[in-house]
Amino acid sequence: MFARVDLKTLAASQPAPLPFEIENLTTTALADLPKALDPVPAQFAGVGYWPVAIEPVAFDPRARIEDGSYALTLDAEARTVAAVPNLRDLTAEEIAALPALTPPVPEVLGKGEFLDLVLSTGATVAQIRAASDDPQMTDFWFALDRFYSQIQRDHPSTRQGIGAMVALGHISQAQADEVFETWPAR
Repeated sequence: MFARVDLKTLAASQPAPLPFEIENLTTTALADLPKALDPVPAQFAGVGYWPVAIEPVAFDPRARIEDGSYALTLDAEARTVAAVPNLRDLTAEEIAALPALTPPVPEVLGKGEFLDLVLSTGATVAQIRAASDDPQMTDFWFALDRFYSQIQRDHPSTRQGIGAMVALGHISQAQADEVFETWPAR
């Protein structure tokens, strides 16, 4: 994209593709067409075409949208243009027409992936081993070993088992929270 720049006033147009008549010129030639072309066609008299770098801008797409125009900053020495997209607020009708957000779905983990997730919180193998040997957690480990090949984040048994590990002092509440907060999702 290029901006057409009046070389006397440094007024610039909004970014656009080059006119086909000059699209094969170098960036240096485009920057000052009166110097590069002999004779200079009337439509290019006193102008140059400077490359535009469009700078991304962060915004919430559920509340604002790019309006198709740019705030331009010219660098006369480098003969370049920085362009920042102008934003406008969405109307109530546009917001109402947006599709509903779909929350990420927690992945189902294998036993090894679950163990890796718990260990990633800073828990140690010794802590997990102590929890598996704890007589008060026998039912949890029995069910996990015999009936479940995969572990779901929001299954009551998962939440109860992690909760019991906290209550019995095998892991901290912060580690338990981290397990649920960092559970992979898609």
